[in-house]
Amino acid sequence: MTVKQARLTGVGALARHERPPPEGAPRLLFVAADDVDRLVVQIDYFVDVADGRRLESDGRHGVRTVSMYREGIGAIWRRYHGPPDPTEEDLEGYRITVGDVEDAVRESHGLPWRERADTWESYRAFLWNELKELVSLWRWEERRERWATLRAVLNEHGIQASNRELDRLPFRIEIDEEMRRELAPWH
Repeated sequence: MTVKQARLTGVGALARHERPPPEGAPRLLFVAADDVDRLVVQIDYFVDVADGRRLESDGRHGVRTVSMYREGIGAIWRRYHGPPDPTEEDLEGYRITVGDVEDAVRESHGLPWRERADTWESYRAFLWNELKELVSLWRWEERRERWATLRAVLNEHGIQASNRELDRLPFRIEIDEEMRRELAPWH
């Protein structure tokens, strides 16, 4: 196979409803969800090439999924994405939002968080979270595998890219319309 030089302009993740993986495809992350109280999000990665192509991982190289509660306080993945100053009633009636899905995608991809202490209920919780993020960044295995599916797709097209090169590209998250219809309207 000839290795091509291609200028990559961006990478990202597409979040959508879980679909059955192709035969023999490995599952990279899976949290079982057998009940209707959970939304199972499948995460497919893509890379945009300067010539206008979008190369996507379509499950052949592994499927990454996240299971999330649809309602209640358990639906808050990382940060609260509802109206300001929530009451207990607001939290109990909370519905999963676009922000929660984006947070789950970022976390499953191992992206670092850039949050301020005042967004957390207590400074101690903020410090504990930051410590956990630092530890996860030091995990070589997670870092090495972050781009495994996307690098396999690039290799199929004869394009070589290192983890470092992919890490330097702008990362964006897209959520398909079918999933958006199930999410709460605010962000």
